[in-house]
Amino acid sequence: MLRLRLLGSFELRGPGDRSIRISARKARGLLAFLALQNGVPQGRDRLAALLWEDADTDLARASLRQALTALRRALPTRLQSLVEADAQQVGLNLALVEVDVHRLRSLLAEATAGSLQAARRLVAGPLLEGFDARSGAFEEWAAAERRVLQRDLVAAAAKLAALCRAGGDADGEIEAQAWMLALEPLAEATHRELMACYARAGRYTEALRQYQHLRTLLRRELDLAPDPATEALYRELMKKRRAGAAGPLYAMPGAEPADDLAAALTAEDTAPDGADDRVLQTGVVLALRLPGLAAQRRALDPEEARALAQRLQGLFDEAVAQHGGVADRLSGDRLVAVFGLENLSGNEPQRALRAAQTIIHAIGASDLTPGAPAAGIAQGALLPTRIDGPFPLSGEAVSDAESLAGQAVAGEVLLSAGLRRTLGAHSLPFAGRQAELSLMTALLDRCVTTRRGRTIVARGEAGIGKTRLLEALMDIARARGVACHRVQVLDFGQVKARRPLAALFASLLDVAADAGPAERRRAVVEAIESGRLPADSVLHASGLVGAPLSADQASIERNVDPQALEHGRMAIVQRLVESACARAPLLLVIEDLHYADSEEAARLGELAASVAAQPAMLVLSTRPDEDPIDATWRARARGCPLTTLDLAPLSDEESREIAAGYAGLPAATIDDCIRRAQGHPLFLDQLLRAAEAGETAMPASVQALVLSRVEKLRRADRQALLAASVLGLRFPREALAAMPEVTGDALDGLVAAGLLVLEGDEVAFTHALVREAVYGSLLKSRRRELHAAAAAWYAGQDPGLRAGHLAEAGDPAAARACIEAAEAEAQSLRLDRALEFAGRACQLARDPADLSLARCLLGELQTRTGHTHDAISTLREVAALRPDALLEARARIALANALRILDRYDEALAALERAESALSGLDRPDLLARIWGLRGNIRFPRGELEDCLMAHERALAFARRAGSPVDEARAFGGVGDALYQRGRMQSARDHFRQCVAEAREHGAVGLALSNAPMLAITRAVCGELREALDDCTAIAAEAARFGDLRSELLTRDIEAMLSLYRADYERMRRAAERGLALARQLGARRFEAELMTLQGHCIGELGGAADAQVLLQRASALALEVARTYCGPWCLGVQALHTPNAERARELLAQGETLLAAGCVSHNHLEFRRVAMEYWLRRGDVREARRHAASLAAYTRDEPLAWSDLVIDRARFLADRLEYPDRADLAARREALLRGIEAADYRWLLRGLQR
Repeated sequence: MLRLRLLGSFELRGPGDRSIRISARKARGLLAFLALQNGVPQGRDRLAALLWEDADTDLARASLRQALTALRRALPTRLQSLVEADAQQVGLNLALVEVDVHRLRSLLAEATAGSLQAARRLVAGPLLEGFDARSGAFEEWAAAERRVLQRDLVAAAAKLAALCRAGGDADGEIEAQAWMLALEPLAEATHRELMACYARAGRYTEALRQYQHLRTLLRRELDLAPDPATEALYRELMKKRRAGAAGPLYAMPGAEPADDLAAALTAEDTAPDGADDRVLQTGVVLALRLPGLAAQRRALDPEEARALAQRLQGLFDEAVAQHGGVADRLSGDRLVAVFGLENLSGNEPQRALRAAQTIIHAIGASDLTPGAPAAGIAQGALLPTRIDGPFPLSGEAVSDAESLAGQAVAGEVLLSAGLRRTLGAHSLPFAGRQAELSLMTALLDRCVTTRRGRTIVARGEAGIGKTRLLEALMDIARARGVACHRVQVLDFGQVKARRPLAALFASLLDVAADAGPAERRRAVVEAIESGRLPADSVLHASGLVGAPLSADQASIERNVDPQALEHGRMAIVQRLVESACARAPLLLVIEDLHYADSEEAARLGELAASVAAQPAMLVLSTRPDEDPIDATWRARARGCPLTTLDLAPLSDEESREIAAGYAGLPAATIDDCIRRAQGHPLFLDQLLRAAEAGETAMPASVQALVLSRVEKLRRADRQALLAASVLGLRFPREALAAMPEVTGDALDGLVAAGLLVLEGDEVAFTHALVREAVYGSLLKSRRRELHAAAAAWYAGQDPGLRAGHLAEAGDPAAARACIEAAEAEAQSLRLDRALEFAGRACQLARDPADLSLARCLLGELQTRTGHTHDAISTLREVAALRPDALLEARARIALANALRILDRYDEALAALERAESALSGLDRPDLLARIWGLRGNIRFPRGELEDCLMAHERALAFARRAGSPVDEARAFGGVGDALYQRGRMQSARDHFRQCVAEAREHGAVGLALSNAPMLAITRAVCGELREALDDCTAIAAEAARFGDLRSELLTRDIEAMLSLYRADYERMRRAAERGLALARQLGARRFEAELMTLQGHCIGELGGAADAQVLLQRASALALEVARTYCGPWCLGVQALHTPNAERARELLAQGETLLAAGCVSHNHLEFRRVAMEYWLRRGDVREARRHAASLAAYTRDEPLAWSDLVIDRARFLADRLEYPDRADLAARREALLRGIEAADYRWLLRGLQR
């Protein structure tokens, strides 16, 4: 029996518990997938597509065979029958393997307390944790399985909690609730239930600690406060605890009426807003509990009790003052002190600990109390609630310290978790890392010699030394003649020109960060003139590098499809990398990848794909817990070799390399710093800096150390640093100068202090943690003021940053600003960022009009980014709100467009009816043009000839009324579609030509691209085949450059058809393969059916009858399912042509002719009649061949076509030659046909004429 573990890491064990190693990751993935199919065999095609999605069908199936072989070879001989496979399917014999997931399902189904507890113990981790099959399709399947399992486990935990509670098992219920929280850490209702569980068990301390944990978690992860229900439960628990509820509780200080803890939790939000210079500070709180003191004081008379309190207070004050703290007065049986709010030096935890030990020893040695005190120490952000002194204090560290004191036994000091672990990190001088540097250097050398690139990911926490490692690598690379380019991904302060691809592009063009517009334009021109960039890349290159555009170019950019523009920009970045590699090997370094959004990170995957084919290396640095290298990134990287380096703490010897830069310090001081730093480079660096300044104490954390340096700044510099933290990691110098209370010389002081650095016209923090620590010290009221000032400065400059600052400022105008930012980002083709702003606008909007506008914009963006189902839901919600008439119409138009994409035509038409109704009485011809254009687009694939033409003609009329050249051009394309649908190809060609010309004239490149393929097909059938094929080459290249996948798909479809006309089967095969890949990527099923038919036609014409039949059968089935009127008849006709069974072929032709008679798009008439004639001619049935020729002639009578005329003449000639071989005119007719075919280049028609 085999045992397969899928929960946690993958593991297979055989008889005797022997580990079985399966080296091939695809084979492991195959085994895991089959194991979770419940014994149901799976088709080979499905398995091949799941694990080898980027390979063609034959290669994928071959890879599957290899994986099955590897799997069988890994198994013991007697268990190789585990894998059951035939020519079509593969499955597992589950009688031979025990799968932990199956065991888990069985335990969950049993649903007893015992089985559910066993299930909890069985779950060693997430399903296939850490497993990467290098396949996006497999990762999607695994993610779906994880979601289902997660849902079932949550339900099981809830069931277990209910069973334990019903059985009176309090501890079991608490464990079950904790299990639920491990599965769903942000489920507030579960946190609340766990609080109640603790309370029912009398464990009020744990209940309140759970509340503190929840509150911290919600603030950190979601920036939210707990629900009112949670707050109410918390207050109730506090009342019960103060009332002396049973359980292992410790008393609250004194009998004061105010709830100190509750005040601490709320004071931050009600602190004075700017009346003084106070900030949140990292302080250390010492809480001392005096057991039995309350009872002792009650037993004394008032005068004796007062004297006892004074003696205890005196001992406490003396010890606290001795160690640099400030003491509060005795309250009940509690004493509290704080360290670090005055004279912050960074070693506050050590001082608090020594003070606690001194007090415990002093009181324990006296006869003042019946027992020794117990103490708790915690560190965190604190705020005095009064200006004239530190007490009472606000902050979670106060309640944490008191909670720890309550848990400590007599004479014990408990420390919070934050004081027991190392915090923070900073960028440091290079030290150690020789092994990592040697490996990276060797990989770089291999890239140069083999001229094949790779990607390296350097991972490590902030400040561990990633930057210095990469700097050392670049030094070596430059010495070896490798060109180096380095950019940094930024967080909040990331303006457009500093985004990673744009910054890298500028670096490759040698454009400095502070270059002016003229320099940027000159760099683009020189790159094009030198051949480093193509001549038609001005638009994209200028957008990336921030060069100004001419008025015409700007107009073009505004009208280009955003997604196409983004793809186009990516393409020229790749082109520039390739041209740079032709001159010298490249090292591309991108730091802090964890700050990139998902789309930016994915695009860097595309960059990795292009690097893989060049003498270049791409190096990325990121934090381990925020590593964005995921399945999407790998899919876009398309197999680029990837090496990940995780940086660990330094050894003592390596730490001394850093200390060597501080030669002026005594050896003993250096040794002490190395010992205390424990291998963390940033800790050591900051300790040594503090020592140079005469500070010998070790800071408890980087945050405390940073703030200790901030406290020493003069007031003007400190105010400037606080303002800078609001602006982000990097920001324009002018932005800081415009912030309130920033003086002219403050920047110089901050640069001299090593907190900020100047980079041209920009200012940057020396490290992200400096900014985070300073920003975290701001009161919320002060933050809002500074964010408002930043928003005012960014007005008119960067809509995105302005919106972000307004949102942080809590300004009511933030929602509208986010809408404007979303529109600006969408216009700049950053659709993911546009979605983010639209979503934030929805969250922030309070005015119903703003909310409706934001939701409508969100729905439009969801459609553009392929989230069509989400878009439909969003837009229906907007329409249901019935905002003003214009917005309702806009929402319903957008809804109709989304429904049309999913082929839900009736619903789309209904939405358009309601949109038109909403516009009743309003003069908006532009929107009516859009409505009627969409109606025409819907009628086209349905084969509704009259309605389609009428709709587009109405759209054209409204576009002319609106005076919109682009809408008019779009309407011309729509009329062209309608004419094409009716078979009026010459008229359609003229309309498409006018549409393309006017679209390009007015900068609507996307519109031109979407109609240019239709111009090509109509030109081809009108006798311009050579020109049409040349057009296809240019259109496909332009569409690929812009990333306009749909236009490229249509072009490849038409190119494949026209290559058939020319009998260029190799070009036909390439075009069909590329088109089919695009159709499947986009989910365009009617094009998939058409391209499969072309592919099968090509294979059949080249003699591959068996393969052609299989492909054509699938194509026809798909066409009849999704595109009956669009391509059904001619798909059936091509299948008949290549079907050897004569009876079946006649059935297919009859079925196609029936569909044709019912009404279809025009190309069905041309192509069905062509293949029907060919079928009957090959079988010698001249009567049927002549009948189909007559039908085609009748169809094209109003607008005869060069293509159809030659097809008809050829059929009639071959029929006459078969029936009347001795006719005298045959030779002359043959010569005339050959001349016509040669002139038009319709070489497919030469078949049968050479004999």
